[in-house]
Amino acid sequence: MSISTTRARPGDTTTRQLSDARSLLEDQWRRQVADVVALSRNLPTSLSERGEASRRGDLHVTARLIDAAHQQLGETEAALARLDEGTYGRCVQCQEPINPERLEVLPAARYCVTCQAGKAARRQP
Repeated sequence: MSISTTRARPGDTTTRQLSDARSLLEDQWRRQVADVVALSRNLPTSLSERGEASRRGDLHVTARLIDAAHQQLGETEAALARLDEGTYGRCVQCQEPINPERLEVLPAARYCVTCQAGKAARRQP
């Protein structure tokens, strides 16, 4: 069901907020793709300028940076998919609205604060 045909519920994200979120996420997506490309492109140059031990260390660090950049990119793509599906702004766990202030700070947020805190608590020993 598209956003325009979905019946609004209290706390739902407004059309203006959705438009702003899409613009922000699309800009974020472009920056993240550029970051992945830049990290990948600069890798051979940085490796050829150092000794073997330094190269291995640099390779490890760069690989971790590329992994993190890919993960962020995946989160952004998932948020864009939720926008397309009409589920953006709702927690994927409890289906309650995500606080608009949270979405302003973390536009790719999947979870409301309560569910995110529960996930974090379950990860701790």
